Amino acid sequence: PGQLTGVSVVRLRIDAHGRLVSLKILKSPGNPALDRAAEGIVRMSAPFAPLPSRLRRKTPGIELTLYMDFYGYRQLYTEY
Repeated sequence: PGQLTGVSVVRLRIDAHGRLVSLKILKSPGNPALDRAAEGIVRMSAPFAPLPSRLRRKTPGIELTLYMDFYGYRQLYTEY
C-alpha cells in the first residue's frame, strides 16, 4: 500500500547529434506521477551521445521505445 508501481512505455526520437527531438508516453501505468517520472528520466538523460559518423551519414536520427518498470517506490524525485 502507498507504493507507486506500473510500466510506462515511452517513445523518443534523437537526432544525429544526440539531441532529444520528441518524447511521447505510448502507454501510461495510469498514474500521472509515474508518467512525469518517465518523462523526467528521459529529459535528464539528454543530450545523448551523437550517432557514429557512419550512421549519421545514413540517417537523420533514431527512434527508441523504452519500457520503464516502476515497482515499490514510495516517492519519486525527477526534477529537471
